[in-house]
Amino acid sequence: MADAHKAEYKITVLMTVYNEPVEFVEKAISSILTQKFKDFEYIIILDKHDNYEMRSYLEGTAKEDGRIRFYVNEQNMGLARSLDKGIDLAKGMYIARMDADDISKPDRLEKEIHFIEETGADMVCCLVDKIDEKDERWDEIKPFPDSAEFIGKMLPVQNIVVHPTVMMNTERVKVLGGYRPFASCQDYDLWLRMLTNGYQIKILNENLLNFRRHKNSITASKRYVQLLNEVYIRQLYKERVSTGKDSFSEEALVCFMKSHHADSKAVNEKENSKSALYREGVEDLKRRKLASGGVKILRSISSYTVRESIKVTVNARKVKKQFIQRLRKREL
Repeated sequence: MADAHKAEYKITVLMTVYNEPVEFVEKAISSILTQKFKDFEYIIILDKHDNYEMRSYLEGTAKEDGRIRFYVNEQNMGLARSLDKGIDLAKGMYIARMDADDISKPDRLEKEIHFIEETGADMVCCLVDKIDEKDERWDEIKPFPDSAEFIGKMLPVQNIVVHPTVMMNTERVKVLGGYRPFASCQDYDLWLRMLTNGYQIKILNENLLNFRRHKNSITASKRYVQLLNEVYIRQLYKERVSTGKDSFSEEALVCFMKSHHADSKAVNEKENSKSALYREGVEDLKRRKLASGGVKILRSISSYTVRESIKVTVNARKVKKQFIQRLRKREL
């Protein structure tokens, strides 16, 4: 991370692009350029240098609007290192994340900058509406209790922060060294490092972003790798809580993933099958086919992905229940 410097803008909007459809990227960029809040720069990093159609479009767009600073990685760097590059280049006091296929609502930056400065938080996030490839809303994230106690207990159990909704203090992120090179969940690692370093994280309970996600879009094999990253990141968090530091290294990460056969096609195929069986079981239960659904879920439990998903869900529900019970006792 580069040394501290005087901010030239209030906000740096940071977005990486890889292989998203041009029409999605156009909507993402337009949603930022038409924000009510105007004091920002917009860093866009293309992490696929041979995506010539996208490169041409982004070069042209940058020439049309001076707020855009466009960069191309001449070799693939991955999301974490691309974001760290953007953080080094940032001239804003705060960094607002944006993904290339999402849509920020017109008052997102205005409301987030007001909230982060009003609360003095180091990082804030908001809620989202989930949309599909046709921009049609199919789900939303419900409000969370916005207290340090709840966030401090929930985040180590479940990542409740939607990455492209985040606004964070640039210099505070640089102090932590930015993102670390996980293949996925690099944002979760950063949030938990913020937590163990005493950073204040706040939730703005307003839906300020249309978050593009296809129903069941992630494959079981990718979910398996994602869960392994989450497990390792939680282990690192527990190390920091216990000793004040963690043992992260890229070599240790590779060893952890290999020890769980994350690169094994056979294991991933098994995870695909077991996860599909679990989903079928859940659907059967919804249709009141209790016996069939129960059998399918029990048969799927041998899947590492399913076990971890169930554990995360159970732990998260437990934390929420305990927190709500404490709130009710205080009100009595």
